[in-house]
Amino acid sequence: MSLAACGNGRDFSPEDMPSARSEKRHLRTFSEAEDLLEQGASGPAAGEDISAAHHLDTALLRQKRRENAAVLLEYVRNWAIFPTLFPEDCPLFVPICVPAEKRDALRQYLAEQEIYCPVYWPVSALHRLTAQTRMIYETEVSLLCDQRYGAAEMHRIGQAVQIFFKEVV
Repeated sequence: MSLAACGNGRDFSPEDMPSARSEKRHLRTFSEAEDLLEQGASGPAAGEDISAAHHLDTALLRQKRRENAAVLLEYVRNWAIFPTLFPEDCPLFVPICVPAEKRDALRQYLAEQEIYCPVYWPVSALHRLTAQTRMIYETEVSLLCDQRYGAAEMHRIGQAVQIFFKEVV
C-alpha cells in the first residue's frame, strides 16, 4: 500500500485487514529490506509517495491516531507499556506487555479474529540483548491504532484482547 492510500481519511475496512498469509509475506519482505539496508542499499522514494506526503492532512492523522489510542487504552491500560496518552503523543500503535509464554498465543488468537498484530523487531543473530531488552522483545505486542482505522476497530481489538485474557487462557 502506498503512502497515498494510508492518508486518505477513510476508515480501514475489514477487507483491508492483513491476513496471516499476508503478514508472513510482509515479514519476509521487511526482513529482506532490512538485509538490503544493512548492506548499504538505499534509494529515493517514489514520486507519487513524495507528492502524497506533501498533501497529507497531518492534523487529521494525528487526531485519528490519538482518538484510536485513547479507545484502545480503555481496554488495555493494565497491559500498556505507556498507559497515559500525553498531549504531544501521536502513536502508530499501542504497545502492550504480556507474559512471554502467552505472547504467541495472543497473536495467534488475534490473527484468528482477523486482527493484524505485528512484531516489529524480531531478534536476529546480530542483536546483543540485555535482560531488560530481551524481556521487551519477548513480551511486547503492538496493537495498531493508525489513522486507517476507526473507533469500531479499536473497540473490536480491545475487546478481543480482554476476551483472550478472560476466557482463552
